Formats: sequence, C-alpha cells, structure tokens
Amino acid sequence: MSVTKVTNDNIVDVSAETVSGTLPALNASAVLNMPTGESIIESANDPAFDSDLELGKMWLNTTNGEMFVCTDATPGLNVWKNIAAGSDHVAPPFQYAGTQTAWIVGGHASMSNVDNMETFSLTSDGNATMLSDVTMNNNYAATGTKSNTSGYILGGGWPINSDIEKYSFESGGDSANVGTLNTGRYCIAGFSTGSHGYGVSGLLASTGSGVVDKFSYSNEGSAVEVGNMPSTGYAAGVTGPDNGYIYTGNGNSDIEKYTYASDSSAVHSTMYNTRYCQACHSTSTHGYSSGGHTGSWVSTIDKFSFANTSNAVHITDLAYDKCRCHGYSSETHGYTSGGSSNQPGGPERLEKFSFASETTATIIGSCMNRDSWSSGTQF
Repeated sequence: MSVTKVTNDNIVDVSAETVSGTLPALNASAVLNMPTGESIIESANDPAFDSDLELGKMWLNTTNGEMFVCTDATPGLNVWKNIAAGSDHVAPPFQYAGTQTAWIVGGHASMSNVDNMETFSLTSDGNATMLSDVTMNNNYAATGTKSNTSGYILGGGWPINSDIEKYSFESGGDSANVGTLNTGRYCIAGFSTGSHGYGVSGLLASTGSGVVDKFSYSNEGSAVEVGNMPSTGYAAGVTGPDNGYIYTGNGNSDIEKYTYASDSSAVHSTMYNTRYCQACHSTSTHGYSSGGHTGSWVSTIDKFSFANTSNAVHITDLAYDKCRCHGYSSETHGYTSGGSSNQPGGPERLEKFSFASETTATIIGSCMNRDSWSSGTQF
C-alpha cells in the first residue's frame, strides 16, 4: 500500500469542527492572530491601581507569567484581577479621607425627616448642591460608612429602622437597600475599613445599645453582631487605620476604642469636655470632634491621639455653637455641616478647619437644607 506524505502544499484549509485529538507542539512564532502588542500590555512588573488603562485591558507580567485584566477603570482606583493564578489581585489601598466631594445624607429639618442627598466640594469652597434621594425616609440620626467607591447609610429613625443603603460616588444616583443591621437603632456611630462597615452603639426605642454590627462591602446583605462597646447610648464615630473610636454620650466623657483585627473594645481616653451629638473627623494619626451639647450648644473642637491614651485637648473652635451636626475629613481639613444652633444662621452653615494650623473654623458655604442629625461621608 502506498502512503502519500502530507505537505504544506496539500493543505488548503481545515475546519475546526473536524479536528479532534491532541495537536503536536507548535512553534509559537508561527501562530497567527493572537492578541499582542496593543491588546496586551507586557511589563516586568504587575499593574498598579493608578495605571489608568481602559476597562478590559490585559496585562502580562513577563517576569513571573501572571496575567491580569482590568475590571474597574476608575481613574486612580483601578482594580486588576489576576486571571493566571486567581489571586494576588491589584486594588487601590483604602483611603478614608476625601479628595473630591463630601456627601450630606438625609437628616431632620423643619420638624420632618429629609430624604435627599447634597454634596459639596473638598477642593474649593462653596455651597452644597442637591444631588439625589435616600430611599428610606426614616434616616434621622443614621450613620455613614464608605468603601473606595460607595457610601453607605446605616440605621436611623423615626421610627427606628435597621436598613443598610448604598449610593455610588461616581454615578451620584439614589441610594438602594443592600442589607440590614443586626439591631436597628439611631444616634448610631460608624467606622469604615476597606472591606467592611461598622454600625456601633446608639439608641433603641427606650434604652441605649453598645452593639457593634459589621457587614461586608463585597457580599453586602445582613450585618453580623461582632461585639459590644463598654458603654451604651449616643455615639459619634471616628475611623482610624487600625481601630475605630467613639465619643460617648449620656453624661459619659469616655472615648472608646474598637480594634478591627480582634473585634475587641476598651476605653481609650477622655474627651475634652463631656458632651454628645458632636461631629467627628480624622487623620491617619488623630481623631477630632467639633461642636456638641453640654447642656447648651458649644463650638469646641478637640483632638486625641490614636498612638497613646492621652486625653483629648481643646485646639480651636467652630465659628458657630452647634450640635447634632455631621463631620467630614479631607487630607488637610475637617468639615462640619448643618446641626442645630442657638445662633441665627448656624444650622445651615458649612465650616472647615485646618488639621495643620488648628485655627478657628471658617464658613465656606451653606447647606441646601437646615439639616440636623444628617449622616454622610467623603469621596
């Protein structure tokens, strides 16, 4: 029987549907139409969260063979999924301080709850502008937490609710329900990490609570009770890098600490003067509170260190005496919005103070609503 050797000249075309079995090893240089060059970035290093390439872009680390695809192209906040080993993803570090915008969420004005969200700039002074709506109307004295891309609204009243709502910093649309607290309450404090939000202490219908609820930003859904603070009742939250802190209320002058890694709590130090319903702010090294109520409205701004248990010290003052206000933090300044005040014009004013100079706060604009008991955060 004669056998004819198959050569290149014998093959015109082969349909993929007719090929079965295992092909022999091929010379990769002869394989055509594979994505290279502009389709895949080749580099000796991994991509970075600020590589700022388009969504779906692929990146090959030529040193170790790891392959990444860009799944979130938000400028400066890229997320790159490792599709070679399925781990070691590239994502931006969590940043609590805002660099662009602050969000004033809900609250109470003119004897009724407010169901809208306002924003104001952290890069230039000016008035807040109306943006979107909060789905739940009973958001009085709720708290706010944040991831790198979204803000969250936890609890509130009246009546008391246990909702967790989410809104996008990028799209600016209305909030949507994504989960529930283990225990619904108002006058609640909040902490934020890159992966989880915390709802801490607060008030129930007729008593105080020291419960710490924790929920995942990636899975959302129901929060889980993970601990209790030493005291119960009114609380205002400060987010630190390793611990969350609350300024307590109900005649208590303690500043209490909650450690994220161990889910444990302890008394950290003492506030400058015993008060409640103040706004809170933070840097990477210190916590701050502004305003509050001691039996009357105050303008106090105090500061405490995360690194030691020294008591908070009075550093400067707001322009207005106020309480039931809300605080925000940029990398350089603390901001205070809304509240109630015994001084005309106080409730609607936006104020800011410098973390570096610690000089008296200045008025930078006004809120759209005279919001007290609002929540919010910064982006």
